[in-house]
Amino acid sequence: MTHSSVLSSVKFALVAILCSTLINRGFGQKSGNLVPIKDDDADRSTLPTILIACLVRNKAHTLPYFLTTLENLDYPQDRIAIWIKSDHNEDNTTQILRTWGQEVQDWGLYHSVSIEIIDGPPFRQSDQETAFTWSSKRFQLIMRLKEEAVKVAKKIWADYIFFIDADVFLVNNQTLKNLVAKQKDLVAPMLLSGGMYSNFWGGMKDYYYVRSDNYKDILDSKITGCFDVPLIHSAVLMNIRKKNLPNYHPVSDEPEDDIIRFAVSAKAKGFTMEVCNDMEYGYVLSPMEDESSFNADNIRLQNLRVEIAVYWPDGLPVSDLLKQFVQQQNPPSTIGFDQTYLINLQRRPDRLQKMDHALEILGIDYTLIEAVDGT
Repeated sequence: MTHSSVLSSVKFALVAILCSTLINRGFGQKSGNLVPIKDDDADRSTLPTILIACLVRNKAHTLPYFLTTLENLDYPQDRIAIWIKSDHNEDNTTQILRTWGQEVQDWGLYHSVSIEIIDGPPFRQSDQETAFTWSSKRFQLIMRLKEEAVKVAKKIWADYIFFIDADVFLVNNQTLKNLVAKQKDLVAPMLLSGGMYSNFWGGMKDYYYVRSDNYKDILDSKITGCFDVPLIHSAVLMNIRKKNLPNYHPVSDEPEDDIIRFAVSAKAKGFTMEVCNDMEYGYVLSPMEDESSFNADNIRLQNLRVEIAVYWPDGLPVSDLLKQFVQQQNPPSTIGFDQTYLINLQRRPDRLQKMDHALEILGIDYTLIEAVDGT
């Protein structure tokens, strides 16, 4: 066998291993349980009212996917008010929000839609070194706006407020209905990231994160249900019919951080924070470092989209309106190989669909070869 033919064989084997790993391991994180709750149209008009509050900054790469999953939630839109604030953007966030906001307002389906954008110049707050710096002024602004959101929710007689970040993707459209049905005062759907990061803390010491003994068991759904935890974030449903609600005012000497202050306040006021993993709800991007870049976060998004494609046949959807804003990845290629092959059994079109979607996201052009059962 010649050197070139040996090299070709090695390349072929590497691609085959890659494809097998994507499908069989799903990048190492096990999917949770997807059990849709019963839908009774007769009860839809009596479901609690919810204000969905979202603060957005420099999220042009996630918004087409985030807003689409928001639209797709199976909850009566006339029972939902949309409240979005956006500020200090250095990317295309402003245009995306204005385009989407005009469209949903024209639908007239939501109870109300409020989108306010405050842009520069200057495009950064005075104490920000980079676009991603979590500075004191940024935390102060976030806490002030969240307090404002609660006031608005109460004023329009909402029963709940749902705080959600723009890098959360609720691929399970039953999420809101399921959370509301639990009748909890403070609850979060457990979100996957493809790694150990999630939207809850298993433990807290001196106001900072501590890994608890049951954290990984909850994350991997080895135990399921709703769990009392010291902190939840990124997607939080709060019952605002209660009195003396948690807020962002300092209780003691806790850090100037919105999620920590809210958790400390909740505990001081006797509220229990719970995270639920009884079904698979969705995904969240792991946080960026201060010195990170837009490109780095876009790569993280691409990796998460592959993770989602492995478990969800439709992957991370994008509405027709928002497709124009999807940031293009690298054009399809054979990633340096002479040819890439995807081997798949004809009786497993489900695996083919997942792999086709995953490889499309990764920009890998392949030739399909029908596999043969080795029996």
